Amino acid sequence: MSTEYKAIMWAEMKPDVYGGEKCDEVIPMWEAYGDGDMDSDTFDHNIELDCKTFPPGTRVIISVPCCPDCGQEVEMCQQDEGCAYDWDGWVQNEYS
Repeated sequence: MSTEYKAIMWAEMKPDVYGGEKCDEVIPMWEAYGDGDMDSDTFDHNIELDCKTFPPGTRVIISVPCCPDCGQEVEMCQQDEGCAYDWDGWVQNEYS
């Protein structure tokens, strides 16, 4: 019998695309929320997960976007000279 899992917490790196004095800097920010929360929390420091607050078997899953053109994850796509997908444009469109 396999164990089923239920997601109880989420975090997404949602950059502030209006950061800086001139509102033209992209500043990395986490937006996090848990199951049952009424609202999310936004912060710019590390996510800390104390193992003593979770039961055995808890899993942490990190998902990254993949390029719609070449299908590679963003970091690999940006290193691929054969793909010219506009990730800066994607960030501006997705988070502004």
